[in-house]
Order: sequence, then structure tokens, then C-alpha cells
Amino acid sequence: MSGPDQRAFEADVAKATFRLGQADGRWRLVQTVWPHAFLGVTAKDGREYLLRLNCAGYPQTAPTGGPWDAGLNQILAFGLWPRGQGGRVSAVFRPDWKDGSAIYLPCDRESFAGHENWRHEMPSKIGARPTGSSNIWRSSMNFSIAETMRRLFAPRHELSCSWILWRRLQASLRERGRNRSRESGAFLLGRREDGRARIVDFTLYDDLDPHRLDSGIVRFDGRYFSELWALCKARGLTVVADIHVHPGGSRQSDSDRAHPMISRAGHIALILPRFAVAPQPRREIGIYRYEGAKRWMTVPPADRRDFLHIGL
Repeated sequence: MSGPDQRAFEADVAKATFRLGQADGRWRLVQTVWPHAFLGVTAKDGREYLLRLNCAGYPQTAPTGGPWDAGLNQILAFGLWPRGQGGRVSAVFRPDWKDGSAIYLPCDRESFAGHENWRHEMPSKIGARPTGSSNIWRSSMNFSIAETMRRLFAPRHELSCSWILWRRLQASLRERGRNRSRESGAFLLGRREDGRARIVDFTLYDDLDPHRLDSGIVRFDGRYFSELWALCKARGLTVVADIHVHPGGSRQSDSDRAHPMISRAGHIALILPRFAVAPQPRREIGIYRYEGAKRWMTVPPADRRDFLHIGL
């Protein structure tokens, strides 16, 4: 009979968040020989690596493990480990760490031991879901296998958002657009870490400024920024980007360029074409970075999928 940790793991891999990653070809559950789970993960070059994770005590205890050789039933030869160009891949897959028995990430319990500072310095990489409503990670956590796997992929993108939240955002923008009769928009709230941002919530412009959309185009009264900052403080979040819709394409208008929503260099502005009506391919979403002094950098269509990740 399976124990509570195995049953919890099996329940998690049956959920949509894990199955979506499988459908995208990013990972797959190869087999389970409890307490070990064997997962195939696909690298950016298309090569699949097998990870063996010890999931004993799941979900209260984080998994631990690393690259595995199924044929020899041992840790994968170090010369065959994923390699990078001195960046994040090399930092995570370290043969010199724990003799290759763990990956160097906060979501690995063996690596987390002795790095208590990671709890506060890198909470988004822990791969856990807090057991309470607080935005600060508690000493008691429930770990998610889907979150653990996502930590291996999220660093590829500068801005990321769950597909569930993204769909809710699009639906809200369409609803506030009143059947494609006017533009609508929102501030995207989230957290920043290592130069990357994760969208976890949003607030619609007209929820802050009730007259924001009266003219049919986006105009925000600066007096309502205090409410935005208070909202961010209460939720422990920051504005990581803004988004609004256009009736046609996603190119910036002269007004967009002259009046950034957040006049801070590095701020990201997104534009959805066709009043956010689906489909919305990534290459058609306008992505612009403010450089200051009314100057903007446009993310080319070919680079938008790498810049903005919508998934888990």
C-alpha cells in the first residue's frame, strides 16, 4: 500500500499544471519506483536528460536528486551532464556539488540545507507553495513537483506568467473593453529576481481610476498612483509591467511613446492587438522596454517567445 507522500505525489502529477508541461514537451514522468521519481526533462537544444528525484516525505519535504543514467542505474557520468556557457545551467548542474547527487537550486532539499538565506533571498526558486496566506515563506511549506520542474525552465524568460492568470487577464480586458468598443488596460503586479519578473496578479486601470476609459482610449489620472502603490505594499508586490489593448495591431501609438505609464528606465509595456480577442500569438503581442527620455526599445517579433513566457 502506498504511503501519504506517494499518494500526494501521484495526485500532483495528475494535475493540470504538471500535465501542461508534459503536453508542451518540457518534461515527462518516465516512471516511479518509490521514493524515487524518474523524469525526463528537455533542454533548449532538444536533448532529453533523465533526472532521478528522491521524493520521500513529499510534499512537506522537498525532492532531491540529479541527472541519472538509466542503463547503468547510477549518477550520469559528469562529462554527459547539461553544459552552459558559464551561465545558469553551469551553476545549477554542478558535478562538484554533493558528488553529483543534488542540483544546486533552493528547490533541492540537500542543497537548501545550510542555505537558510535562500528562503528570503530567492523565494521564487524554492519550488514551494506557502501553506498560509502570507507572502513571506514560512518554515512550513508544501513543495510542488510542477513548481520544482518549472524552476529549471523559468530562467530562460525575462517576463513570465501562468497561463491561468494570463487567460483571466485577457478575459478581464475584453470585458472592460465593452464588446470591443473601447481600449482597456492593467498594471501587472509581481516579483523581480535576478533581472527577471514573474507576474502573479493584476489590477485594471479603471478599478483605480473610474474615469480612465471614458474617452475610449487609455488615459490615467496621476492622482490615483497612490492607490496603486498602497495596493502593491499591501500585497507585497511591485509593478513589473503594464498592458493595454489596441483595436488593430500592437504597434505603439505616438501617445503611448510620449506618455509611459511608469516613467522608469527598464519598465516593460505590453500591447495586445484586436482588443485582446483570441488567438493572441506571442509574436503579435507588442513588447516595449522604456529607456528613459521618451525613448523605447522594441522587442522584435522573433524574440518575443523567449522574452515572455506564458505557461506554468
